[in-house]
Amino acid sequence: MCASDEAVRARIEATLELGGYEIAFGCDSTDELLEAARRCPPAVVVLAFAFEPFVPAADVELVGDELAGVPLVLVASGFVGSSCRRVVRAGLEGFVHEGQIEHALVATIDAVLARQLCVPASMRATLAQPVFSHREKQVLELLLEGLTNGEIAAQLFLSESTVKSHLASSFRKLGVSSRAEAARCMLAPDSGLELRGLSLGGPGPSLTTS
Repeated sequence: MCASDEAVRARIEATLELGGYEIAFGCDSTDELLEAARRCPPAVVVLAFAFEPFVPAADVELVGDELAGVPLVLVASGFVGSSCRRVVRAGLEGFVHEGQIEHALVATIDAVLARQLCVPASMRATLAQPVFSHREKQVLELLLEGLTNGEIAAQLFLSESTVKSHLASSFRKLGVSSRAEAARCMLAPDSGLELRGLSLGGPGPSLTTS
C-alpha cells in the first residue's frame, strides 16, 4: 500500500485490517513501493493519489507498467474527471473515492481479486468514449496533421482563441493536458476512436467516435 498522506494512509490501514486483509508493506512513495514489490510480489496494490485538473497521473501509470499483472486499486482524492479513462487503460482494476474508503475499499479489493473491474457507478459516464462536436473533430484532425493553432484557425476561418477553446474542451474529454498526449490517445489502437472522412472544405479524413 502506498499513500503519501498520513491521514489517508491510516484510514486505509484501519479499513483493511477490519476487512481481514494483511498489509505486506506500506510506504509513502512509488519508488519505495516498486522496490518492495520486487522483493516480495504483492497480491494486490492499493495506491492513494491526489488528482489535480489536467495533471497526468504519471505515478499511477508507472506502477501499472512496472507491476503488470498485479491488480491495482486506486484511492483517489481531488478532481479526477476523464483522467479515470487513462488510468484504467494503464492497468487500474479498482477505483475508490477517498471519501468512501471505509465503505467501499474492502468490497473493491474483493472484486478485483476475483478478476473484476470495479469502479463507482458515478464514473460510468466518465468512462464512456468522449463525444466531440463537429468543430472539435475538425480541429483535432488538423492537430493530428501537425498544424499549429494559428494554421488551424486560418484553415477553418476561426480566431486562434476559438481554436484554443475547442482544444481545451477536447483535452478535457480525452483526459489529457497537451497536444502530444491528445495525439497519442487518439491514435492508440485501443482508443475506440477512428479517422473517417469529414468535410473541411474539401475531401480528407477527420476524427470521429466509433
